[in-house]
Amino acid sequence: MPHLHLSLQSGNDMILKRMLRRHQTKDAIAFCEKIQKVRPESVFGADLIAGFPTESDSMHKSSKKHITDCNLTYLHIFPFSAKQGTPAARMPQVEKKVIQKRSKELREVGGQRLNIFLINEVGKEKKVLVEKPGFGRTDIDESLWANIHKKRQRIKRGSGERMRKKGEKGAPTPAQMKRAKSEEMLEYIEKVLKKDKKLKNLMIPKKGKAGVTKFQKRAGSTKQLDSPYRMMMKNSWDEVTEASEYQGKKVELNNPTRGDVKKYKVYVKNDKGNVVKVEFGDPNMEIKRDDPARRKSFRARHNCDNPGPKYKARYWSCKFWSAKSVTDLMKG
Repeated sequence: MPHLHLSLQSGNDMILKRMLRRHQTKDAIAFCEKIQKVRPESVFGADLIAGFPTESDSMHKSSKKHITDCNLTYLHIFPFSAKQGTPAARMPQVEKKVIQKRSKELREVGGQRLNIFLINEVGKEKKVLVEKPGFGRTDIDESLWANIHKKRQRIKRGSGERMRKKGEKGAPTPAQMKRAKSEEMLEYIEKVLKKDKKLKNLMIPKKGKAGVTKFQKRAGSTKQLDSPYRMMMKNSWDEVTEASEYQGKKVELNNPTRGDVKKYKVYVKNDKGNVVKVEFGDPNMEIKRDDPARRKSFRARHNCDNPGPKYKARYWSCKFWSAKSVTDLMKG
């Protein structure tokens, strides 16, 4: 069964704003409705924080209501705990007893939603992956695109079958076909663009190779172009993100987020290939990067035309000062 786990954190827009989250409650509700319209069997889990600083009773009630609005089934509830040096630690704190009470209430609502879901599943037949005696997980049915692809292959081999036409009984609905085409594109990216040696301009250039097209050479340019795959994978910092691990926890490389000590942090690989955490930006300094003269001055003082390796703070500070606002960079 398709399961999506969402990092919602709160069901109140003001709290989300103070958390510096990049979504509103209406965005989460619209997303869940859209997914369930295409895949009605989808279920959602979510992370929610109870007792974030400044959270009032009415804000807490909004989070409880949000669980139902998003049709959440599996909840991870975290009581807020202030971390020294963070902006949240300097905000007005909620009493610990209140935080514990709110955590309990959110878990109770989550338990009710899970019970409703499980009761509705009684009597249905499912494929199950058994992990141990008396315990298993429901399997995901084969995708529509996979079935279509297999049928096309059988027809090519002379099976005598035919593809059903639009509107014909048993033919996929427009919504199903839209989803299948999305799956087809993802498969194309993974199996063709990344591997086809004949499509050199679509491949990620190997280390040491320029990746310059013949058209660039004619124009006298030696600047390396990104492949379509790399362009799709780049974030707003113009960096290709990559899943990795740091000290036992899953992290995303080359994607700056709010920092623990400094203003921002980013996980990167150093010159030895090890994942390291780089912190940059003074949390107590008000930066006015919307002033072009300030940006120019900063970049000149720190030699940002040659910012050094990614595992040094200067590289990311220079990136930070390349745009006029935090939003320009942190939206990716």
